[in-house]
Amino acid sequence: MCAVQGGNTRAVELIIEAGCDMEHREQPGYTPFLLAASLGYTEIVDALLRHGCNTSVKDNKGNNALDLALQKNYHPCAALLKDHGLEPSKIAR
Repeated sequence: MCAVQGGNTRAVELIIEAGCDMEHREQPGYTPFLLAASLGYTEIVDALLRHGCNTSVKDNKGNNALDLALQKNYHPCAALLKDHGLEPSKIAR
């Protein structure tokens, strides 16, 4: 999660390749994928997608990655998520 928070795409890729759990959750229910989307880190989101992360995961409030990117107006990240078939959650708050 620290590599994601720091915005270091290469570090994230190295950690994934080393076998790190891409589905690990921290508060508020964020996986690395959700955290990257919530911070607008398009390159990290792309790296996680390429490595097969779970795209249907939601945070503790029911928000998916696209919801989180849209809430903060991270349009490039939102566009990438839409290109991968994500749609806004119907229960997002």
